Amino acid sequence: MFQIRYRIFGNTQELARMTAQDFDADPGICGEIQISFGEHTVGFCPDGVLWDNAYGSEWLDYWFQSFLEVLICFTNRSTYAAFPAIEYYGIWLEFRKIGSDVIINVTNEGPETVHSLFLTEKDPLFRYVEPVNTKIPYEQFKKAILDSAKQFRTEMECLNPKLQNTGYMRKITGYIHQLT
Repeated sequence: MFQIRYRIFGNTQELARMTAQDFDADPGICGEIQISFGEHTVGFCPDGVLWDNAYGSEWLDYWFQSFLEVLICFTNRSTYAAFPAIEYYGIWLEFRKIGSDVIINVTNEGPETVHSLFLTEKDPLFRYVEPVNTKIPYEQFKKAILDSAKQFRTEMECLNPKLQNTGYMRKITGYIHQLT
């Protein structure tokens, strides 16, 4: 099973008032995100009522863009993609497409000198968190990402329709259209 849970919070009042130009000048949709697969869980997504002035520590737009870019890589016949869990120093999520499955690993030591937030070739410095090589059917993986990304896009549109014209949201929408 591969699951993405997220929650937008923190800067929602600010986002509700922003223009697309303001957002593009200072992007970032705050919240929390939790990715679960096999025995691994990366991140945390709170349930229930949040305290006043709660502020999410994750950039949700980054996460959804990165997951969609993994699918784009696989659609373009690449078999490898990795990106850092930016709020967790040294942690990367690694994805390999093998046949009709995706093999997912979590690293606890990543390349410190990489100046990219997305890799399409394995870095020899990666060290993995046990258990390794969690196998997920590709179609299930793809559906979980697309369903969550579509829900995120809809929530953002309800929060502020103007944000659909931002660079990030246009990119996310374009990826969704390309993949469906």
